[in-house]
Amino acid sequence: MVIIFAFISFALMYIDCKETGSLFTPFTVVVFPIVMLSLYIESVGRIRGYYNITLDAYVFLLLNFIFLWLPGQLFFLATFGKLRFKNGFEHVKNFVQKNAVFLLFLLWIAIIAGSLDLFSFIHKYGIALITSAIFKQTYGRGILGHLVNLGYPSFLLLASYIPSQVNKKIVLCSIFLMAFIIFVSQTKYHLIVPLATILILKSFTTKKKGIIYKNLILGGILVSLVFFGTYFFKFAVKYGYSQALSSVYFMLNHFEHYLLSGPVALGQYLSHYNQIFNLEDLLNVPVNIYRWIGGLKEYNISLWTQPWVQISKSDTSNVGTMFGTVYLALGYWGTLFFSLILGIISYAIYYITLKTKKVSWILLNSWLLGTLSVSFFGYHFHLLLIWEVAFFSLVIPFLSSILDQILLRNRKTIYKYKINPPNKNHEQNGSVSKL
Repeated sequence: MVIIFAFISFALMYIDCKETGSLFTPFTVVVFPIVMLSLYIESVGRIRGYYNITLDAYVFLLLNFIFLWLPGQLFFLATFGKLRFKNGFEHVKNFVQKNAVFLLFLLWIAIIAGSLDLFSFIHKYGIALITSAIFKQTYGRGILGHLVNLGYPSFLLLASYIPSQVNKKIVLCSIFLMAFIIFVSQTKYHLIVPLATILILKSFTTKKKGIIYKNLILGGILVSLVFFGTYFFKFAVKYGYSQALSSVYFMLNHFEHYLLSGPVALGQYLSHYNQIFNLEDLLNVPVNIYRWIGGLKEYNISLWTQPWVQISKSDTSNVGTMFGTVYLALGYWGTLFFSLILGIISYAIYYITLKTKKVSWILLNSWLLGTLSVSFFGYHFHLLLIWEVAFFSLVIPFLSSILDQILLRNRKTIYKYKINPPNKNHEQNGSVSKL
């Protein structure tokens, strides 16, 4: 079954890439990791003791893939195939170059906010508790957490292109510090999603496929290093450096477990569970915003936990891909409808990006694709980070353009003032001649 599953999936991906002219589409970033992991599970994974992916899971995934893929075809037909990714959005580089100082300013707001949050925790609880549950419950919360999220768009843009307008060492130091602020949270998706977004953003700003493939390999290596780094950091702080080194084999096994658990656990969910969540849990962020606007004080904090299921004789998991999580909330047919709506929204943003070529839409589209790229593991649209960075991705380029227009107008005024200096007689009367 895995051969049929892979053949159909690759055929749909080939059509999607041909139509859009890009390797990265809402369909490919979701499907490609799941297909590659499925092939690994049915070959190496079986030898390693992992259970096979069930027939129900393959059928369920294929149906969701088709419902996710169909909106892309509708948008392709509606635009008569004229909107394609051709020469790269190289004007993004011009935007970063022109607004480098403003982007660095926002990035340093985030760095300072994150540093204050970190050092206030260390001052109160000590450095040993950085790996504890209380740290995860307090770090990145409140106004300081929102200010850290404000720096994400700057982090994404500056990491995708280093501007020459400002000192390169300053930019690289700022990027490194922001990465550390994110990394210290020890929440893997906080750094994996941005890394995937930077990879996609860099591919959108170049037309050389060789560079895109190179970035793909580099991105895979960096994501793996992030995973190992978070666990090594946690072990080193909690148990010491030598204990962390001796646990490398455990980390390798856990990394494999992390990658393979989704498709296998999905089959277990389909066989043994029905709906245990609801739509509000999936969309708790917009639901809470609506309640806040309406003056309601009760918020959905989405503390639901997915059931643990066996993925091998010795291992269990509570993640079953994005589709597994949605299934537990909406059921079988509800998940297919969700995939259709997700496809409509994702491809609408994608084609608006191709049409307008505006930096705000390019950034939003890249962030959405980066979020979808980790669908092989779980569902992430219940997280405030995803929605808040999406909002800032639209707002910050808009604010940058307004600031640039204001500065340009002031420069023109000063230039005209120098060409046509004020009349001396008028100066004596306390008035200035018209420019």
